[in-house]
Formats: sequence, structure tokens, C-alpha cells
Amino acid sequence: MNKEKFYELWNSFERLGQNELLTYLENHDYFTCPASTQFHSSYPGGLLHHSLKVYEKLLELTEKNNLVWESEASIIIISLLHDLCKTRFYVKDYRNVKDETGKWIKKEIYKINDLDPIGVHGDKSVMILYKLGFMLTEEEIYCIRYHMGAYESKECISSLSNAIRKYPNILYVQLADILATIEEENEVH
Repeated sequence: MNKEKFYELWNSFERLGQNELLTYLENHDYFTCPASTQFHSSYPGGLLHHSLKVYEKLLELTEKNNLVWESEASIIIISLLHDLCKTRFYVKDYRNVKDETGKWIKKEIYKINDLDPIGVHGDKSVMILYKLGFMLTEEEIYCIRYHMGAYESKECISSLSNAIRKYPNILYVQLADILATIEEENEVH
């Protein structure tokens, strides 16, 4: 279901570098990696699930608040690619934990093994897209770069404020990401 929805959205727009980026996504772990090591959607395919959930929330926020975007495809592009930095980032590992009876067992977990250390989160997603030749609007760059909002490092807070003044839709991307994450944390998998 998730992959079909991804392709439906992906094929609904045209953008320079789109085919090359799709090849990258298909040849790496975009469709199979988790969205986090242990929190929201920390299971195979979690990143795709999270990205589609962000799309649903951002579309809903756009419709309810009559948001205007530089491009009709922006909601799709930002949602599906805001966490591109998480591809080639996680590997499976094991940790000893106690089960409900107190017996030690090996539990499969994810840990970070960053194969593309070219930046941190939002910056990294934008850099990967740039490196692959995928064209973003300026608003999309800002929204992807600053989608972490309050979770940005303290050194970035003043630039975050300036970015939001320039592109207020950043706030809605942040909210969509948070709402999606909260919903995912309440899901049972």
C-alpha cells in the first residue's frame, strides 16, 4: 500500500532530476529503512510510512489554512524527501534486553551507520538532493532544511526565525512532521 501511494504521488508531477532521484531511492534503502532507531516508525519501511503520513498532514493543513506554495508539487516533494538524510543511515544490530520473565534475550535494533556524512539532517537532505541533480524551488529548500523547527540546534535558531519570516510555510511543514510522528508513536506494529 505505502509503495503504491508513493508511486502515485511521485508520478503526479514532473521535475528536473526526478528520474535520477527515483533510481537512487530504489537502489538504496528509502523504501525499507526505518524513520528512527527506536522512536517513531522504527521498523523496516518506517521512513516511507512516515513520509506519507507527513504528506497527509501537510495536505490537510494546506487545505484547512488555504496555504499557497511556489509549486503545486511542493507538498509532495517536501513530504516525501524531508528525511532523505535517513537513507544509508541505519543498520540492524542486536542488544541484550530482558523479556517479560526477566530472561536475557537478543533484540534486533537499529543503530546509526552514516554512509553519507555530508551534513546534519535538513542540510543533509538538501545536499543529497542537490548532489543528485533534483531541482527544488527555494521554498522547498527552506522547508526541508528547517523542518526540524524547535529541534534545531541552538546555533540555528536565529536563522530559523529568519527563514520562517521568508517562508512561513516552514511552520506548517514542522507541524505536519510533529503530528505525523505523534500519530505514528501511537500506532501498533
